[in-house]
Amino acid sequence: QLVCTTTAVVNPKVNAEIIHANVQVAAPFTGSSAVNQATVSGGGADCSAAGACRTSVTTPVNAPALTVEKVLQGTLKEGVAASYLITVTNNGQAATVGGTVTDEVPASLTINAYPSSCRAAAQVLTCDVPAALGIGAQVSYTIGVTPNAGSAGSAVASTAEAGSDTGDASCPAAQRCNSTTNNTVLAPELGISKRAESSSFTLNVPAKYVLTVTNNGDANTSAGAPVIVSDTLPGGLVLDTAHSLPAGCTSSGQTISCSIASLASKASLPLEIWVVATDVNLI
Repeated sequence: QLVCTTTAVVNPKVNAEIIHANVQVAAPFTGSSAVNQATVSGGGADCSAAGACRTSVTTPVNAPALTVEKVLQGTLKEGVAASYLITVTNNGQAATVGGTVTDEVPASLTINAYPSSCRAAAQVLTCDVPAALGIGAQVSYTIGVTPNAGSAGSAVASTAEAGSDTGDASCPAAQRCNSTTNNTVLAPELGISKRAESSSFTLNVPAKYVLTVTNNGDANTSAGAPVIVSDTLPGGLVLDTAHSLPAGCTSSGQTISCSIASLASKASLPLEIWVVATDVNLI
């Protein structure tokens, strides 16, 4: 509150000395305009009438208006690095006064990279919005994450929001002040089929089975978790020693085991297993 006192005599129909007061809008400012009321008293004047001895002025206050957009760059795959891009745009009538954007990253994701203007406390990232981010200007933050083991197939929701400390009093409540992504961690989906190359086997004549492993999912299998295929031959069939097992395959007795280091999404891998029928009852 500004109070000014004068002992000067103000003659009828004469204006008193003009008072100039410099002001500054404090952040965060709530509302779209500032209302300032001035009153005068003393000097023997009668100020009892409504509206007498007072005046007010309403002045629009220009302020920043922030829009936050968060998008996933690429896809989420278990054990594979990905990133979110958070972009803050000032669509208002004034520059920002600084402030922050926060992003609470789900526990199923490991945070592995962020700009120097951000800091992490557990799963919460806080990023600084530059002071004096001008009208129409924007700032972006790239947040690197990796889906944790066991997260495949799960839905991951994450929200970034601007705070009122930016000078935009509408934040974080206004819809434009926050942005949510909702994505599924993609996973491999394995299938296997087995067929004999011929409709019948001949005693003591090599024949071939084909095992086909297919990844029907939307993510590659993990190199750290190879795909294991196991096939147990019935009695009366033995491996044909004239043919080698496929790469990555070994045998123990009647059981064949194959290790596939990785299998791309929508890819298939055939495994040829040569056998010999030694029991006429199987033919």
